[in-house]
Amino acid sequence: DAELFDGSAFDAATRFHLSREQYVRFVLASNGSGTLRLDGQRIIDYTNASFFPVTHRGREDTWHDVVVQPGWHRLDVSLRFDHADPRAALLLADAHNGLLINDATFRTYPAQGGPQLALS
Repeated sequence: DAELFDGSAFDAATRFHLSREQYVRFVLASNGSGTLRLDGQRIIDYTNASFFPVTHRGREDTWHDVVVQPGWHRLDVSLRFDHADPRAALLLADAHNGLLINDATFRTYPAQGGPQLALS
């Protein structure tokens, strides 16, 4: 959406809820540079990646495995692009088997304020 993304930089935040402890693989795939923070801690930080949104075989600095406790958590995403065809995806998968997590509830909003969207 042109209102949220100007073509060179994207910053957003989301909150998600897990009902049980899970070993999660966070994947921030893009064809640019990206940073992902979980509850304020930087877990992914890379530059000049190729867009490869998979939960296995990806570039090692584009994913991170962590045990996530039940409850609400915050993700902050920062993406930078230096070309005209930006692509990005945020994936949450089971770190044991690579299957996408389908029982998380998300509450998403732009990092700089703006409208709130409830996703689940």
